[in-house]
Amino acid sequence: MNLFLKRAEKIFFIVINLVFSSAFIQMESISNFCQFILWTFFQVTYEDFANSGNDIELLFWGFLFWLLFMIVKLCMFPMLYGLPLKRIHAFLDKFLEDKRYTLKVLLSALIFDQIVCQVHVILASLNFDNFDEFVNQLFHGGLLSEYEFNFSYVFALTCLFGGVFICYLSFFIFEKIKRKLFKKRNLCKG
Repeated sequence: MNLFLKRAEKIFFIVINLVFSSAFIQMESISNFCQFILWTFFQVTYEDFANSGNDIELLFWGFLFWLLFMIVKLCMFPMLYGLPLKRIHAFLDKFLEDKRYTLKVLLSALIFDQIVCQVHVILASLNFDNFDEFVNQLFHGGLLSEYEFNFSYVFALTCLFGGVFICYLSFFIFEKIKRKLFKKRNLCKG
């Protein structure tokens, strides 16, 4: 049972890192959540809402859900840190206490964000109906322009949503500020 919990905790943490690394997964999550809210509370499908011509309301709801997602994203690691998950808590403790480990994790998160971004770009660029179309674009220069377009699109999404690096950095800053304030409060009482 302990081995199962250990593996489940690791898989859970890996999935969280992957979700917060991928701008496409984040965008899909926000879109699906938005559709759920629209249907649950307003009995309106997303297509009806999008075709209503009310762009200001659509932008408002999109911004609201994006903001809500970003708040959840920035608070996820502090929430995980407070839960009784031994391995995740130990990992985050070491992340906070060991400066070399902190830098290693932040650098790894930044690299992981870039790898996920590049995987999305490459997969989007290799969207062909058949092999002949791929060869045609490869030899006529269309493949590189497709890659450049997809890179700029994915880069913009990554800047808008951030990656898992932002989660780690915000967690680190939040915990350091919290510890300093707690320390000052204890010094004032003592």
